[in-house]
Amino acid sequence: MAQESTPLPVANAETVGTASETDPRANGLMRGSPPPEDKRVVLSNALEFPQLRWSASHWRELAPTQRVSRGTGAAAPLPRNERDLSGVRIRTLTGADMRFPEALEATYLDGLVVLHNGSIVFEEYRGEGGPDQPHLCFSVTKSMVGMLAVDLIVQGLIDDRARVTRYVPELDCETFGDATVRNILDMTIAARWSENYADPAAEIRSYGVPSGLRKRSADYTGPTHLADYLPNAMQRNGEHGKAFVYITPLSDVLAWIVVRASGKPLSQLLSERVWAPMGAEHDAYFNVDSVGAAVAGVGFSCALRDMARMGELLRCRGSLMGQRVFDPQVCDALFQPASAQEKAVFAAGAFASLKEWSYRNQWWMTNNASGAITARGIYGQALYIDPKAEVVIARFASMPTASNLANDHISLPLYQAIADALA
Repeated sequence: MAQESTPLPVANAETVGTASETDPRANGLMRGSPPPEDKRVVLSNALEFPQLRWSASHWRELAPTQRVSRGTGAAAPLPRNERDLSGVRIRTLTGADMRFPEALEATYLDGLVVLHNGSIVFEEYRGEGGPDQPHLCFSVTKSMVGMLAVDLIVQGLIDDRARVTRYVPELDCETFGDATVRNILDMTIAARWSENYADPAAEIRSYGVPSGLRKRSADYTGPTHLADYLPNAMQRNGEHGKAFVYITPLSDVLAWIVVRASGKPLSQLLSERVWAPMGAEHDAYFNVDSVGAAVAGVGFSCALRDMARMGELLRCRGSLMGQRVFDPQVCDALFQPASAQEKAVFAAGAFASLKEWSYRNQWWMTNNASGAITARGIYGQALYIDPKAEVVIARFASMPTASNLANDHISLPLYQAIADALA
């Protein structure tokens, strides 16, 4: 089963303790001056558990980042209309009955914001989470970049039918030479790739150093930044467009295209096109590689309310609180119902647990009755947008197991139950 990416191994969720037992504050992670050696979090152990429970909310203290400015305007208000969701019950995909509070504990919650028709109906933080605390979004980053790419397509600055090499000639290689921008957007590149991060031989292991998520060992001789890494990152394996293959570095290829087409760094483009005009409350940040390129596969950090604001912006077809941010066609493209061909291409991939789903523009399409779409990140990050129920759910977490397979059986029924309760 292909999975979302991390360059590091994961812990066994059954042996590491519950969310309450591994709370970083209760356990003294990074407390003291200096912290005791066994309580320190550094880059080399930041994605291990339980250190992740601290590092996900403090990534800027561990690795270089680039600011996504919120600008100087006032933050867009999020009215409050609190609702008691404690009575929401779910039947998990494994057949267990679970109450709302139990679901939050079981998914190692760092923060949850639920919007209904633009108002905050639920907001809670645990562990190192907080309303002003940026949290690493992991693969939710991909969807941010996909949104920017679609915006440039609507503006006419990118042709998604064009070959990748029109924008990035450096990718004139066996894997990408005949690939289109659409192949990158929808991850239908024919390449041999594994994101099984428990496998020391998986290709995703090669991503860590060039992306800046792992330090170079003394004997390391490979690529040291993304532009050096991407042309040879994967081996060609068949014909493009036939199957969905989840490959994290494809989002960095897409970012390279977006930067070349726009003429602006990714952080500046996101600030100018989305973060500032939508009225974000806080600056956001991109992890950067050794030459300052934003890491588009996993490297975005932001505050949770701002991620919810972005979801509401998309739900409202490019407007927030009466402020037009981008063309409604961007949202039409993101929410467009999947075709039979798109479903077939997705089914030909390795995500059998997500029946009837599809993938387009770096977003996951549930293809459910509500037309919900979602951005998903390892260790439990999510932005879930249900246009029919007028619900946006933004979640940060720090689970002991990276793959979403570890929480989907709880999270997917939970999102639906919240939407049903509010609608």
